Order: sequence, then structure tokens, then C-alpha cells
Amino acid sequence: MKLQQGDKNQGIFSKYGWFILVVSVFFIAFFIIQNINNRFWLHDYEVYYSAANSFINGGQVYGIPYGLSSGLYKYSPFALIVFTPFAILPFIVAKIIHFLLLSLCIITGIIISVRLSNKYFFENDERRSYNLMLFLTFLPLLPNVYTELHLGNINIILLFIFLMALRALLSGKEINAGLLITLGILIKPHFLVFIPLLLIRKKFRTSATIFAGLAAGTLLPALFTGISNNIFLQRSWMATMLLHNNSLISGQDTIYSWIYRSFVQYIFPNAVDHDKLFGFIVLFVVAIAFLCMIILHLKKENQAGSLPDLKKNNFIFEFIVMLAIVPNITVTDSEHFLLSVPLIAFIVTGFFRHRENIFIKLTGVVCLVLYGINIREVIGKVCSNWFTANGMLGLANLMLIAFGIFIYSKLQQNKILTGNKVPN
Repeated sequence: MKLQQGDKNQGIFSKYGWFILVVSVFFIAFFIIQNINNRFWLHDYEVYYSAANSFINGGQVYGIPYGLSSGLYKYSPFALIVFTPFAILPFIVAKIIHFLLLSLCIITGIIISVRLSNKYFFENDERRSYNLMLFLTFLPLLPNVYTELHLGNINIILLFIFLMALRALLSGKEINAGLLITLGILIKPHFLVFIPLLLIRKKFRTSATIFAGLAAGTLLPALFTGISNNIFLQRSWMATMLLHNNSLISGQDTIYSWIYRSFVQYIFPNAVDHDKLFGFIVLFVVAIAFLCMIILHLKKENQAGSLPDLKKNNFIFEFIVMLAIVPNITVTDSEHFLLSVPLIAFIVTGFFRHRENIFIKLTGVVCLVLYGINIREVIGKVCSNWFTANGMLGLANLMLIAFGIFIYSKLQQNKILTGNKVPN
């Protein structure tokens, strides 16, 4: 039995060992260099840490710049409770713990994403190199990984939470999944977009858990502050969120900005004066397009009764596309596009597992390069600033979503036509 366990561990190391080792060395080197250069700042994490300290001491939380002048706390009052255990530690200790947690979530999130794609979408061929797939998934993420680690944000932690929720759903643990998704929504309400998907897919226990969890999470801070102060905190949070999303068009990476700059400003130049209405219209169109994709999936599921796993595969793909689109429909920073990791893993894994013609593969490579090329030391300051100012990351992410949908539709159609069982 011990020999079998050892063989199993050896197998795990041969699959992921080189990736874990190399990326871990990269993170350690990054940590050392940041400290040598006195750049181990984690300004975003300083906001969470300082806001939690202010919360503990009964001070003002919202509307106060922590660290940088732009360092306003924009998360929910509930999130303050999540950050509080670290706020009682010295800041340098809390920063190191947070950095280690981010590093662990990046490594684990990429491994889980590649495993999901390999297991559910493509041939589960153990002879293929997991390490190479993992490295190719990690490579386009480098600019956003750098920003995430340098600022100490929590997007990769949120990605890990939602990947755990997806795994719970696939295991039939709907309540556990609901609790995890609730945690994500209470930290960043953008993830409310998952509720319609869960309802359409009849994940009713998960949805009910989310509704109950949101109510409990909204009331929970009252145990520490009292009801009136909790109401004040909730109102302050909403005001801060509205201020942050005051102009949807201003976010260069958003789908609203791209549509406005590409078409609308030439036809309706005054649309900028009604950018919120324009934003809601675009969001409605995006929602309808996503709904059409789900309806098409449901139709194919009904037609392919001999493929019982098709429904599961469709749901997984819808889930990872929903994750990827979130940064494009919210005014946010570049590191939030780490939510596209599962979609990138799907595309990269497809290069190994699915035979496509060279043109299709080159299209995918172009999308991935555009997504991950904005490294100032590689393309220069001028080009990097141009990429950022013109929202090229947002465009690349939209291209990845479109390319992923195209690849998945071909894969799905092939499974239906050939009658092959979708791998599970």
C-alpha cells in the first residue's frame, strides 16, 4: 500500500512538479527583488488592512484614502470581517502572509483550471505533458500576475473561491458551492451575474443558499457595530460603488468603452452624456447573447440524449465564460482579468488535445499574445502606455471569449455528430 501511495505521489510530481518548482522560484525571486528595491508595498492590500483596522477601532472606513490618494476602500462591510484576522498582525507580517496566499492561489488556480479542461473537454491522455500546458497557461498571465503580486489585490483568491465552487457543483455539493459563491459576491458584488445561470441550470439549492447567505452577510457586521452603524456602512459602501462606476465608458477595457469608441461615438456623439443608459443597454445585449448561448446548449442537450455528460460540460463552459466576462462589464483594473485563467487553460489545453488547422491555432496564439504582451520591459514604455490607454487588454479578453466559444462549439458539435461520449 505504501508503495502504491509513493507511486501516486511520484505521478503527481511528474505532472505538476516542474511547474510548481519553477513558478515557486519565480515568486521567491520576485519577493526578494521587491524587498531589495524597497518596492514590497502591496498598496491594495494596505487598503484592506487599514480599513479593517479602522473598522476594529470604530473609525471611518469609506471615503478615506489609505496609502495612495486613490486607495479608497471599495469592498463590502462584510469583507472587513474577512480582513480583520490579518489586521491584528503587524503590517509586514500580514503582507508576507498575503503574498504567500496569492502565490499559492496562482499556482493552484492554474493547475485546477488545466485539470478541468483536460478532464471534461478533451481526451484525458496521461502521456501528454501537464507541465507544458501549465507553463503555456501561466505565460500570458505574467503582466497581470506581476500587478496582482505587486499591489496585493485579491482577484486570484476570488478565482480560487469560484473554482472551488465549480468543483463543489460538479460533485453535487450545492450548499457548499452556494456558500463559496456567496463569499465571492459579498466581497465583490459583480459576481451576482452568476445567479441567473444557476437558476437556468436548476441549481436551486445553490441559489437558495446564496440568497440566504447574502442576507446573513449583510446583517453580520451589525453584531460588531450595531444596527444603525451597519446601515450607515452599507449606505457608504453603495455610495462608494456608485462613485467608482460613475462613468462606464471611462473604463478603457470595458465592453461599453470599446463599443462606444469603435462605433457609437461616430453615430451618436452625444451618447457620452447618457453613458449609464448606454451601459445598461450594452449589458442587456450581452446578457441576451449569453442567454442565447445557453438556450442553444439546452437545445443540443435535448437532441443528444445519448450524451449524458454534455449537460455537465456545457455548464462548466458557461461558468468559465461568465468568469471571464466579469472584468469586461465592470470598471476595474487590469489584474482583474486573471478571472480568465480557466478560459485560457481551456484554449491552451485545446492546442494539445484537439486537432485544429493551423489557421485556427494561429488565431488562438494571436489572442493569447495580445492578452499577455503588455510587459513594459518587453515592448517599451511608449507601446505599453498605448496598450493601457486604448484598452487592448479588454479587447484581447473579448477576443479570447469569442475564440473560446468558437472552439467549444466545434468541439461540442463533433461530440454530437460522432456520438462519442464526452469525457468525464
